Amino acid sequence: MTLNVRLSAVSSLLFAVNFAMGQSSTPTHQHAPTKIIDGSVHPELISDIDAYRLYFVMVSQSPEPSDVQAKRQSAQVGKVGLAAPDALAFKSSLAAFHSQYAQLIREYNEAATAAWANGERSDPTLFKLRRDRLVQSVRESLKASLSEDGWKRLDQFVQGEKRRMKSSAAEGAQ
Repeated sequence: MTLNVRLSAVSSLLFAVNFAMGQSSTPTHQHAPTKIIDGSVHPELISDIDAYRLYFVMVSQSPEPSDVQAKRQSAQVGKVGLAAPDALAFKSSLAAFHSQYAQLIREYNEAATAAWANGERSDPTLFKLRRDRLVQSVRESLKASLSEDGWKRLDQFVQGEKRRMKSSAAEGAQ
């Protein structure tokens, strides 16, 4: 599955979750439509944190991926052009990211479900802060653990992928 297709799938899933969470029996005011940053037009407006998060989400797998998942990930990581030791370190970091990111989502969903049961709406601000801190932590770890050439290749690759991404202007402004 290509990055664009997987990004679209993740975007659709997030929209569905946000839409479902926003439904209530009490009337609410309408918000203006969200502005979307199109990376094919303005890649410079997509923040590095958003770009890395989207990329990490798309290429990360659980610590014990199936054969198909492992092959897909190897193909995706192979596009970066990392030397074997860097690719191995990168995959290890991605597995850790995957587990931690999934835990953040579980915790947020549990809190949101509890809030919903009490007739309240959850505030995603803390989740987004923790999510961005996780992404930044993984980036810093990769910068320290990959070779200088490996880090440059990864960063150049992610910067180039911004042209294939779309992000909400509200996310980019955070």
